[in-house]
Amino acid sequence: HLALDYLSSSNAHTHTHQYIMSEDNNTPPPESSPPPTPPPNPKFNIPIHTLIETSQSSHGLRHNDYNQYRSYCTNRLSRLRHDGSIRKTLSHSVIHGISSAESKNQLKKGGKHAFLKKALGAEEATQHVNVMLVTLYCAERCWSHAMEMKADYDDALSSRSNASNSKKKEKGGVVLGLVGDKSKSSPGSIRQHYLKKLKKAAKYATDLEEMAKVAADDGTVVEARGYACWMRGNAMLELGDWQTACTEYGAALTICQALGSGGGSSGTNDESKTIEDLELRDFFTSRAQHVIQPVLRYCQYELQEGGIMTEEEILNLMKSSQQDTETELQNQLVTSKLASIQEQKLQNEALGGSMSTIHFRSNDVPVDNKNVRVALLKIANFDEELQNCGKNSKKKEQLFLQLLTAYDDAISLVSEDLKEYQNMKRGPAVNTKRFECCNLLGFVSFEKLKLCMKRNEDMVNDLREEDCRIMKKNVGGRKKVDEASNGGSGGEDENSEAKRVEEIAHLYDALLQDARSVSNLPGGGDVNRFINAEDGASAADNAGSMMEEEKLEDEFLLEANANVLRLRALRCYYVARLYASSTLEKYVEASKLFEQALTLSVEAAEEIGACQDMDGGEEYMESMEALEKEIKGAKFRAEACAYLARSGGGSTTKSSSSSKSSGGGGGVVAGRSLLSRLDDFDSGGKTFHLVDVPPHLEPIPCKPTFFDIALNHVGEFPMEELQMFVDEYSKEKQEQQRSGGILGWFRRG
Repeated sequence: HLALDYLSSSNAHTHTHQYIMSEDNNTPPPESSPPPTPPPNPKFNIPIHTLIETSQSSHGLRHNDYNQYRSYCTNRLSRLRHDGSIRKTLSHSVIHGISSAESKNQLKKGGKHAFLKKALGAEEATQHVNVMLVTLYCAERCWSHAMEMKADYDDALSSRSNASNSKKKEKGGVVLGLVGDKSKSSPGSIRQHYLKKLKKAAKYATDLEEMAKVAADDGTVVEARGYACWMRGNAMLELGDWQTACTEYGAALTICQALGSGGGSSGTNDESKTIEDLELRDFFTSRAQHVIQPVLRYCQYELQEGGIMTEEEILNLMKSSQQDTETELQNQLVTSKLASIQEQKLQNEALGGSMSTIHFRSNDVPVDNKNVRVALLKIANFDEELQNCGKNSKKKEQLFLQLLTAYDDAISLVSEDLKEYQNMKRGPAVNTKRFECCNLLGFVSFEKLKLCMKRNEDMVNDLREEDCRIMKKNVGGRKKVDEASNGGSGGEDENSEAKRVEEIAHLYDALLQDARSVSNLPGGGDVNRFINAEDGASAADNAGSMMEEEKLEDEFLLEANANVLRLRALRCYYVARLYASSTLEKYVEASKLFEQALTLSVEAAEEIGACQDMDGGEEYMESMEALEKEIKGAKFRAEACAYLARSGGGSTTKSSSSSKSSGGGGGVVAGRSLLSRLDDFDSGGKTFHLVDVPPHLEPIPCKPTFFDIALNHVGEFPMEELQMFVDEYSKEKQEQQRSGGILGWFRRG
């Protein structure tokens, strides 16, 4: 049989972005407005042929070990199915206690606990790339199992022919049968089994093709069609359907030839001469010439020799199949070509001088690397699309992810350049380049952090507006104080308020981390000081002191520190509100946190006022002034609730400070008896608890009491009698000691 060594995994680069995202919980649109149309799902890019080729060459097929490759596919499927983000969709399940008649008919042999296969379709393929990879490796596993059984089938046929020849020689050329030499599985059953596996592999490949049309980009759709045609051709070849096999192999050949001529999914055009693109073209060309064409010629030979079709009819069949495939291929690759044109346009702009210089922290930094300029141009294009996308949250989220990916690519490119310069020998020119790379890295990182902070700030502002509307409905929080004075609870409203405040505090915590990261970004300063700091230890010490002086005067760092103080004040305020909520009721701690938030807001306002041209400085000043008023009112409310808790007019408090005061008798906790709080003010109530029955146990020191009781018992006897008893006991003890030993007999005499 033919060794089908062709396919597995190219290095898939996945960028993981950790940022805080939440669903928009704003006021829903009015009923008259039509529902928004769902945006297109993100398209996946899977290099199918290079992925499979790498897996096969690395796991046994280089030596025709199909069993090893099948085991690898099984393990790979297990890893793909157990991915945390898509595990529920991909994992199979078990039906416990089947009761419906339909389920019993579908699973007659399942019994009480039946295995339920997870059906995967085009709808599931849009959720995660692992869905398509699972389908791909299922096809590969079935194909490798079929090839393994085909080898066993050939061995069984050869062993049976050898056994029949030996029997003929023993019985004079008459075949008497092979009783006793019959193997466990006959060649016929083996053939039926591997034909089923080939059909199953073809079905998985067809499913992959359908998934790619919905969830993958155009280049992946083309590769999926070529892979499916190849698998269907393999099944038809073994079944003896030569005409269908010729059609499928012809389509696969046309696709591989087109991909080998430069229409691949790598995103490059015919003029690009990169090593990766050339290797990819050579791979598809070699596959078309050495893998598909020999099998196609064999099918054409069988058609002609069997009298099914003439040579002219075979040529017409191949021409029509090629034309249909080329038409579909041309339609699929239009989008890929447009993407290539856009990429080439960005490269031309980069070569023309666009994005050749950036300004960061009072330094004009040249961008010498063309790839970095292309990455910065991509960032600018995505940013422009994000600004013009309107209020479509789904589209904004998709563009936001693309923009983060572009920032990560740019950071990676700049880091590689910086690493190169760090490995070079130190000198003024090299240090200058290192200084430029540090500033460029700081610029790209700052833009990325600014984007994430703006995203999170928009979300937290929406939550704050909702919180303000609810607080106005509650008349500035008086409802809460009234409920506390009446011993009531807020119910669902107060629980939802606590959750909302907790979410706001969590978002401000994330914003605070990003703001602190901005303060630690590389870059800034003077190039001469940077070079002197790199020359030696003594120079580094001098430069360090100079850098510290400059750090205090750097406008960038002043703005970053002011932003940190602003976010700290906001975060402290919402944490204090969380402590003052009905869920915790820690009013003393909340009051102290409100004082700290007030101090931070005043410091933040001073720092913001000291910055000259801070972005959004006026808005930040107004927000700090409004925050001071909110903090003062919230502090007064917390102190009022704490007073009510201490005076007994409030509900049961969970504050640690109130618990301590209640233990000393100074505070009032609900449930204390009137006898235990005679000196405390009581505002009155419907019921009165006079005394505790039975009384509460109180701890007492154990050892002094024990000795007092012992002394009472000792006092019942006169001291003279006790002294006589002690003297008699000591005298008997001395006589016993004297009578003991070797000389005791002599002492007795």
